Amino acid sequence: MTLEDQAGQPIENPVEMDLKLSAAVQILQQDATYVSEFQMAYESPPSEATLRKALASFVRTLVSNRSAYDRYLRGETAALDERERIGLDVFLSDKTGCFHCHPGGALTNDGFFNNGGFVEGGDVGRQAITGRTGDKGKFKVPGLRNVGVTGPYMHDGSVATLEEVVDRYARGGLGDASTDPQVRPFTLTDTERQALLAFLRALTDDAFVSDPRFRP
Repeated sequence: MTLEDQAGQPIENPVEMDLKLSAAVQILQQDATYVSEFQMAYESPPSEATLRKALASFVRTLVSNRSAYDRYLRGETAALDERERIGLDVFLSDKTGCFHCHPGGALTNDGFFNNGGFVEGGDVGRQAITGRTGDKGKFKVPGLRNVGVTGPYMHDGSVATLEEVVDRYARGGLGDASTDPQVRPFTLTDTERQALLAFLRALTDDAFVSDPRFRP
């Protein structure tokens, strides 16, 4: 799937914007500024195809790579303070196993996993697409950049804070048997827990999230 393919899906998805793409195009066609800009960019007025292209072009500008963690990866070792570096070690440790789904660098393995958030009668996730029993409760693993400012968390926004996220994983999820075996209970000292949270917040690219070009 390309970004162009994906771009229109949140607009039409009934649990997101629930708006036909054709209706979105009609709204754009009533705005003289948009009509003019689409004409300049694509030599045609707004259409479903050009709307997808425009959205995909914008998404490609959303590059976040200036967090303290990113600078640390580029060799600026002082970019992470001592507590954040301890948190990185906790993140990459077998104790928590965070790195299995969120490997260092990319912070996502781009796979589909049941992270322990499924409960019987809840959203079956990928299973709704594939029909496979083994896909029950699986969702795409997100990247973690800017995770400190993108709550609420989980696919359904059911977890309000990063502290609650860490606590849920420490419990091994919500207990359903479909939970991926890599999601298992663990115990952290208070120092380790606070360090892990500090590291997660060090993934925030302040310049990116405050860039006026990306504000509504």
